[in-house]
Amino acid sequence: IDVTEVQIFIIIMHLLAAIGGPTLWLSM
Repeated sequence: IDVTEVQIFIIIMHLLAAIGGPTLWLSM
């Protein structure tokens, strides 16, 4: 796995968390 792919994945997770809110983290 490339490092940039991990960084992009983390950014996407943060964006989803910002949009979805705490309910998204509770569902995971």
